[in-house]
Amino acid sequence: MQLQTIHTVYATSADVAINPAEALRYMGAHKDDAPARRLFEECIEKASAAFSYRACFSCCPVFFEKDSVCLPFGEVGSADLSRHLSGCSQVYLLAATVGFSIDRLISKYSALQPSHALAYQAIGAAAIEAWCDQLCAFLKEQAGVPLTSRFSPGYGDFPLSYQRDFLSALDTQRRIGLTLSEGGLMLPTKSVSAIIGIQSIFSAQTSLSSCKEGCANCTKQCAFRKRD
Repeated sequence: MQLQTIHTVYATSADVAINPAEALRYMGAHKDDAPARRLFEECIEKASAAFSYRACFSCCPVFFEKDSVCLPFGEVGSADLSRHLSGCSQVYLLAATVGFSIDRLISKYSALQPSHALAYQAIGAAAIEAWCDQLCAFLKEQAGVPLTSRFSPGYGDFPLSYQRDFLSALDTQRRIGLTLSEGGLMLPTKSVSAIIGIQSIFSAQTSLSSCKEGCANCTKQCAFRKRD
């Protein structure tokens, strides 16, 4: 399969609202932690000026073969991904980034002020999450039907080794400047690649899953899982 159309989109910091509570969560702080909140407020302006929101996506058909999923970048042997996309005949392939400038800030302040480096790390993580949520809301509106939550290489039994072919299929290096290091790390680091199912078969179970509420339904063990 070949991707028929790849769309590239851009946004500014004025277009993407970062949730302070999300940044504090990535800092390992509670939303009522006053010192952490002050640190966030010290760093948010400089961080926001550093973000360069870019993304590319494509809609394509998906086919299933037992516990394998056939996608444009290859046949993926993953029972978890197959279950996640159950009821879908099409998917969105999405790659998004907030750019390299936040990585430079983190590197600079790691030596100068480690507490600020931590804040920039957290704000960057919250920024890419907010950007992906916004993109998913847009894609849902385009599709006109419910979408699954995002599912990325490395989740469950979906091998991280597919990341390079995934990004190549979307031509991310040319379109949004997103590449992989030799060790497989996404560069810029505050980037996301994900598959999002377009639910052709609607059910109460699958309708619970969304990009904003995915943690409640996710089986992945993560230190940053959203809590009540």
